Amino acid sequence: MESVLSQSFEDFELIICDNASEDDTGSVIKSLSDKRIRYLRNPQNLGHRENWKRCLRLARGDYIAFLPDDDMMWPENLTRKVEVLFRNLQVGLVHSKYHLIDEEGRIIKYDTNWGHGPDRTVDAVEKREDLLTACFNTINARTVLFRRTCYERLGGFSDRIQFAFDWEYWMRIAIYYDIAFLARPLVKWRIHSSSSTKTSVRDPVVQLREDLTAKREVFKCHADLPPFSSPVIM
Repeated sequence: MESVLSQSFEDFELIICDNASEDDTGSVIKSLSDKRIRYLRNPQNLGHRENWKRCLRLARGDYIAFLPDDDMMWPENLTRKVEVLFRNLQVGLVHSKYHLIDEEGRIIKYDTNWGHGPDRTVDAVEKREDLLTACFNTINARTVLFRRTCYERLGGFSDRIQFAFDWEYWMRIAIYYDIAFLARPLVKWRIHSSSSTKTSVRDPVVQLREDLTAKREVFKCHADLPPFSSPVIM
């Protein structure tokens, strides 16, 4: 929370969906005393996907980002990504590289795309054919900032995808918008024993199965894809 509240871009709301946690989250939030915070507690644990869907429904800003409670943003994260979306109307989503950190917050992989494709060193606007034909999820959800208009046009996460629902959503956005990539680490992604993504990241078979299921969902629901060469802005 502190990493979000310390952003150089200050015009945002921080929606905290407490998924029936058993720690002292409510008291910690009260101690922060920041008017940009909206705190809501689920009466029971909704699961990872349903909690994210609730966040989407609650969001009111022009741009939307997700940050699980064990990850962190660098101070320039929102500024850099808002600039990309503001200057490039054809871009619907921007993501970036990140640092990988351990349970204690120590950086164990610097400036990386680990777990999400080969290393890249150049900013780019990605073509959707590259995303749709990739074998694995190439976008780390913690690094994503996307337009609210994408949500208004495409709806929320699919109920038919258990784990790779975010990857299905990024591909869905890529059908109609360009995707921008920033080759600089703007987020710290924490991997630890209770991480919700640890199993799928460490087990390539599970990850591949989920990603293929997501791809089938995209092509089944968007059989009338516009031509690859011309992303459409709605």
